[in-house]
Amino acid sequence: MPPAGPLEVLVNKVKPMAREVQHFIQQQDEQQQQDEQQQQDEQQQQQRKHNQQQQQQQDEQQQQQGKHNQQQQQQQQQQQQQQQTLLTSIEEQTFCGSAAATRRRGKTAAALRFSVKQQQQKQQQQQQQQQQQQQQQQQQQQPQQQQQQQQQQQQQRQQQQQQQHQQRQQQRQQQQQQQQQQQQQQQQQQQQQQQQQQQPHLLTASRQLRR
Repeated sequence: MPPAGPLEVLVNKVKPMAREVQHFIQQQDEQQQQDEQQQQDEQQQQQRKHNQQQQQQQDEQQQQQGKHNQQQQQQQQQQQQQQQTLLTSIEEQTFCGSAAATRRRGKTAAALRFSVKQQQQKQQQQQQQQQQQQQQQQQQQQPQQQQQQQQQQQQQRQQQQQQQHQQRQQQRQQQQQQQQQQQQQQQQQQQQQQQQQQQPHLLTASRQLRR
C-alpha cells in the first residue's frame, strides 16, 4: 500500500476542523433562533398586558360615563317635571281672582315662564356640551384602537420575519448536509482511486512472489 500523499494528509487534517466549524455554526444559529423566539414571546406578552390594561381603562371610562349620563338624564327629567308643574300652577292661578289680581298674576306668570324657558335653554346647552364631550372621548379612543391595530400588525411582521429566518436556517442546514454528502462521495471516489492504483502493484508483487 503506497504512502499517503501530501494532499491526502492535508485533507485528513482539515476534515475534523471543518466538521467542528460546521457544528459550531449550527449551534450559534440555533441559539440565535432561541433568543429571538424568547424576545418575541416577551414582547407579545407585554403587548397583550398593555392591550388588556387599555381595554379595561376604556371599559371603566365608558361605564362611568354611562352612569354619569343616566344621573344627568334623571336630574333633567325631574327638573323638567318640576318646571312643568310650576307652569301649570301658574296658569291655574292666573285664571282665578279679580281683574287686577289677574293682571298682576299674568305679569308674574310671564316672568316665571321666561325664567323657566331660560332654564330649559341652559339645560339644552348642557346636553349639547355633554354630547360634545362624549364625541371627544370617542375620538380619543379611536387613536388608541388604531395603535392597538398597528401593534398587532407589527407582531405579524415580526412573526413573518422569524419564519423567514427559520427558512433561511433550514436552507443552510440543507446546504451543509449536501456539502457533507459531497465530501463523503469525494472520499469514496478517492478510496476507489487508491484501490485501483494499488491493484496493479499487488498483482505485480504476487507475480514476483510466485516466481
